[in-house]
Amino acid sequence: MADYSLQFDGLEQAVTEMGTISRQINDFLQELQSGTMKSIIEWESGARDLFDQQRTIWAQGAADMATQAVNAQNALNQITGHYADGERSGVNIWNR
Repeated sequence: MADYSLQFDGLEQAVTEMGTISRQINDFLQELQSGTMKSIIEWESGARDLFDQQRTIWAQGAADMATQAVNAQNALNQITGHYADGERSGVNIWNR
C-alpha cells in the first residue's frame, strides 16, 4: 500500500508566496504605468498610438499573470482544506 503525506508548512508557504507574487505583479504594473506615462506624455506621433496599442496588449497579459497567481493561491488553499478534511475523516474512522 502506498503512503502519501502533505507538508502543510510547505504548502502554506507556497500559498503565501503566490499571494506575494500577485501583489508584486500589480505593484510593478502600477509603477511601470506611472513611470512610462511621465516619459511619453509629450509624444504626438504615430509612435504614441502604436505604443498605446502595445501597452494595452501587454497590460492584459500582465493582468492575466496576476489572475493566474490568485487562481493558484486559491487552488492551494483548496488542496490544503481538502487534505485536512480527509485526514480528519480518517482519524474519525479509527476513533469509532
